[in-house]
Amino acid sequence: MMNRYEAMFERLRNRSEGAYVPFVVLGDPTPTICLEIVEQLIAGGADALELGLAFSDPIADGPVIQKANQRVLQNYFGLSQAWDCVSEIRNRYTDLPLGILVYANLVGAKHPEEFYRQAASAGIDSVLVADVPTMEASPYVT
Repeated sequence: MMNRYEAMFERLRNRSEGAYVPFVVLGDPTPTICLEIVEQLIAGGADALELGLAFSDPIADGPVIQKANQRVLQNYFGLSQAWDCVSEIRNRYTDLPLGILVYANLVGAKHPEEFYRQAASAGIDSVLVADVPTMEASPYVT
């Protein structure tokens, strides 16, 4: 069975098109508005989504994403709410590839396998852990 990313890239390759994969910080500026933004991005032609999980010290991000993270955290939007949001997106768009961009602290806070289980259960297809040095990546790779 072909996964969602393979199906998307095959479809785009057959049409000689590139992929439009916008980024959204889950919960920004509010959960309801975030879902409305996602709806608009998909209506505008998004082929996949990259979804960010808010983190208190997003050092690898620029000022726009840092401010989005701050808004989300000020609204007490945590990981369980993020998974609920992902599940809502997945229920609406069963074939759309969904990726998560996340900092290692969020993945390793409990145990990486548990994080990945929750992500998959919510409907995530891929996880990009942005700040793990290659030499220390083994606990984060599945």
